[in-house]
Amino acid sequence: MMKNPTPHLNCPSCHTPVVLDRYDRACTAANNYLVCPECGYAFLLEGVLNGTFEPS
Repeated sequence: MMKNPTPHLNCPSCHTPVVLDRYDRACTAANNYLVCPECGYAFLLEGVLNGTFEPS
């Protein structure tokens, strides 16, 4: 029986697949961000969750 795979998310900047638990979290009064532990790139969490994220 296969175990469920650990969820990964590719960083939109360095394209490294990172386990979701390794991303740092950052926030402002208006937004929440994920910060890649490999390259330090911060991107909006809401865009990832609702599928509208587009890297610049």
